[in-house]
Amino acid sequence: MAGNRRATRGFTLVELLVVIAIIGVLVALLLPAVQAAREAARRTQCVNRLKQIGLAFQNHHDTHGFFPSGGWGFDWVGDADQGFGKNQPGGWAYSLLPYLELQNLHAIGKGIPPTSAAALNQKRAANTQVVQTPLDAFSCPSRRPPALRAVCCNAKNINGGGDQAKSDYAANFGDANFCNDNNNVSNPCPCIVFGNSMTPGNVIGVNNGSFVNWPNTERVTGIVFIRSEVNLKDVSDGSSNTYAVGEKFINPDQYETGLDPGDDWSMFAGQQDDTVRTTHFDPAANIVTTPVQDRAGLGGVAVWRFGGSHPGGCHMAMCDGSVQTVSYDISPETHRRLGNRADGETAQVNDQTAASGGTGTPPCR
Repeated sequence: MAGNRRATRGFTLVELLVVIAIIGVLVALLLPAVQAAREAARRTQCVNRLKQIGLAFQNHHDTHGFFPSGGWGFDWVGDADQGFGKNQPGGWAYSLLPYLELQNLHAIGKGIPPTSAAALNQKRAANTQVVQTPLDAFSCPSRRPPALRAVCCNAKNINGGGDQAKSDYAANFGDANFCNDNNNVSNPCPCIVFGNSMTPGNVIGVNNGSFVNWPNTERVTGIVFIRSEVNLKDVSDGSSNTYAVGEKFINPDQYETGLDPGDDWSMFAGQQDDTVRTTHFDPAANIVTTPVQDRAGLGGVAVWRFGGSHPGGCHMAMCDGSVQTVSYDISPETHRRLGNRADGETAQVNDQTAASGGTGTPPCR
């Protein structure tokens, strides 16, 4: 009977290796598709968050008659008792909190008039609590999760020390040039400075901002800047043709370190290159600030630029609340026009007729 028994045969080593190789090839083919699907999902989340921010811009405008203000400058964060507009020291992100269903965070510290040293310290403690609250609403999922991260310095109206929350988004400063107050940039326009002269030296923690020696912002052409109160009527180029807020460039090597000069302050700080970005274009000075994908090694005007971690382009919320994808290859002149709210030179995101090498006239008319 033993002769009727069938012989059994297993896999040879060669066959096993072939199967493993086939599985490896299939995994290699599927992995990019899985990664692409995940990135597509993250991009959708990013667009949705910018859409909510764009709608918050609209609701802020409907309530107060102007878009959120840029605050008093980098040395200041939000204060619940300072209202909205030019008297609010904090930046646009702070002013948007009530319109992103974050009223409770915005109200922390409200009703504490700094009439004594003890009250002033209490107010600063409340403001510190706000800047140490990370939020999904201001975070691009493709870049990094919301978290507290290192900062270079501390605002005047908080208690010093500790990591703070940051934003992956910046508002539109316009197509004006800006630089540090000790820079000598060859430009017919005076720099819209970000250095110590951005806020007068007589500003103190208990001041309500009712002084006259603020820097002149008449030549600023965007939507958000120091003590801004821009109305839709001021956006004569059209709300669908003008940036409101979008993704900003950050050096990927410094996502967590706080060493990127455009990502080293609280997201609730007033106007500076962490919270606003420019579309300035000056071919004569070789200044181009079109959006750029996050990458290491970029210096110079990189901290002025919009951008993001997504391949192909970044997302921008327009003044009408819509969100558009802006290619990294956009014409510098088209990008410049989209940042200027009222130069009479309208452009659309996909408009390439305003080709590179256009006049790039500095916004000093």
